[in-house]
Amino acid sequence: MLQLEAINKVLRAGQINAVASLSSPDRFTSRAIVILEQEKLRVLEKGWDFNTDYEFTLSEAAGSIAVPASALAIDVWPQNSGKDTVARNGVLYNKTDNTATWPTGTTIKCEIVRDITFDNCPLVMQVYIVDCACLEFAITVTVDSSTAAQLREAKQRSWEEVKRRDTTQATYNPRRKGNLSKIVSRWAEIPDMGASTW
Repeated sequence: MLQLEAINKVLRAGQINAVASLSSPDRFTSRAIVILEQEKLRVLEKGWDFNTDYEFTLSEAAGSIAVPASALAIDVWPQNSGKDTVARNGVLYNKTDNTATWPTGTTIKCEIVRDITFDNCPLVMQVYIVDCACLEFAITVTVDSSTAAQLREAKQRSWEEVKRRDTTQATYNPRRKGNLSKIVSRWAEIPDMGASTW
């Protein structure tokens, strides 16, 4: 699915006419673009098999360890560094010793969740991101309650597809005797189908 197609679906969800191009967006199209990007980042930050690098090695250079610009989240296990480590200001920060300076030659293995372009997300994830954006955009333009209910149902259906794909295709899926807690932790935020603000 191309971004233009995704944006037009978001616009139609808000009962706004589709556009032929994103080159000179009007205020509704601009808002739809922003919402789609926000929803993409919110969804990708959970960390899925397609946007997570496992056991990725970061190395010291000039006294610090740079974090990739595409990183949405980084998880450094204490057993790999011997320190309580977090990403801060684009580098790894050692909370144990309160410093961002690392000894020469230090390498640290970590798990990095990356931002990727919408076009490079798997189709099932694109559909879910668009459904999330459709509902959010519809709220901003105040669609009727019937339309909002339909958008919530579409979002729930695509969420179910995302969970199905995650369990069957992820590196650590139950059939491969992987870590089920990692999969389930991504499912903690299940869309609320009961609440309504309409």
